[in-house]
Amino acid sequence: MDIGLPRADRLVRRLLAAVAVLHVLSLGSNAIYHGLGIHEPFPRFAWFTIFFNVDKEKNLPTLFSSAVLMLAACVLWQIGTEAKAAGRRYVRHWRGLSVVFVALSLDEVAQAHEVASRSGVLRLGAASYLSWMVFVAPLVLAFAVSYLRFLGHHDGVACEPWHDR
Repeated sequence: MDIGLPRADRLVRRLLAAVAVLHVLSLGSNAIYHGLGIHEPFPRFAWFTIFFNVDKEKNLPTLFSSAVLMLAACVLWQIGTEAKAAGRRYVRHWRGLSVVFVALSLDEVAQAHEVASRSGVLRLGAASYLSWMVFVAPLVLAFAVSYLRFLGHHDGVACEPWHDR
């Protein structure tokens, strides 16, 4: 299944442009709201500031981040599919990366680890953010170790979906 992405250089330019626009809107609205202290230059400006703030959740930058992670998951799955069709190694690694990126995308939009930390599910002490890191660190370490050979191996499969588009 080809998801019909543009060439890598065009995709990167478009994504960087979107990131730049989001940051300009976030910085500009926060500079007006917090820096100049103008809280209502027009009705609902506070909402506008929160909606574009890259440091907040449940807004446009969060949805953009989640969408980019999901797009990466689709590309990784496609690479795994092409690797399997070509009889190459590490198909499960490509697909595993895809699943990880889906989980990251869903966590970004659902804020699952923040909710778990605040609710006490992962609380080990007073600092809930440390509790989350203590919980996930062994998983990240196991993941990293399982991908060491994969990281050292290169057979060109990652570049093939980007040719001549």
